[in-house]
Amino acid sequence: MDPVVVAEIDADVAFEHQRWRHRVRYARTRPDTSIYDVPLLLGEGDDPFGIPAG
Repeated sequence: MDPVVVAEIDADVAFEHQRWRHRVRYARTRPDTSIYDVPLLLGEGDDPFGIPAG
């Protein structure tokens, strides 16, 4: 199994013309954080804009 690293990122949530306006940028590694400490923001199949799937 490959080692897992938690990384902090900077993200702008601007979305236009069916795409994200800006790229996500790497901020730093978080050796003090486990992958189990990071919350999942979306459930499986959820849309970030509230548009129902299907």
